[in-house]
Amino acid sequence: MAQRGGGRGNDYQRQQQALQRAQEQRARQVERERKAAETASKRQERERKAAYQEQQAEEAQVRTVGVEYEVEQLGQLLRDALVGDPPTTFERRRKTHTPKVLDERRWSRSEPPPRWEEFAPPEPGGLSAVLGLGRKRYEAEVAQARVRFSEAQERHSQLEEKRLAALERKRAEHRQAEAQAVDEVAAFNGKLDEEREAYRAG
Repeated sequence: MAQRGGGRGNDYQRQQQALQRAQEQRARQVERERKAAETASKRQERERKAAYQEQQAEEAQVRTVGVEYEVEQLGQLLRDALVGDPPTTFERRRKTHTPKVLDERRWSRSEPPPRWEEFAPPEPGGLSAVLGLGRKRYEAEVAQARVRFSEAQERHSQLEEKRLAALERKRAEHRQAEAQAVDEVAAFNGKLDEEREAYRAG
């Protein structure tokens, strides 16, 4: 009886020890997971800070470039005002007109006129020609062909008239646009000359 009781006691101790080891193992696992999560959180925080600092550096660089450009422009204006010759500035502002060439390729090419050979019916040949057979039919076909040929010539003439009219219209529009551009440049330069004279007169 005593041995049986001792055996139960040993089993209980072993169960308690196994339970304690399982709890300790679980506690170590939980601790490892906590440390891993903490490490990941710190790494994400470092990456976020690094990205923020990089963004701030880029924005600062952009602002620096903008400020440097403005400083350069102001410096140039100051040099022009103090050192340069103001009338020279007026000269630099003058405009010139560069004539533009009208591209006439769309309207300059005429279509070839119709040719009678394209409409003429074939003449009767062989025995029919010797005996004069089918002569009336041939003459009728020739008459019809001449009508079609005349109509084709008329269409071609109308198309040519339209093409030439369009070409002349485009040329007139081009001349008008060129004249307007010349007038605008002349008006701008005339006003610039007035400003220069007023500047020289104080």
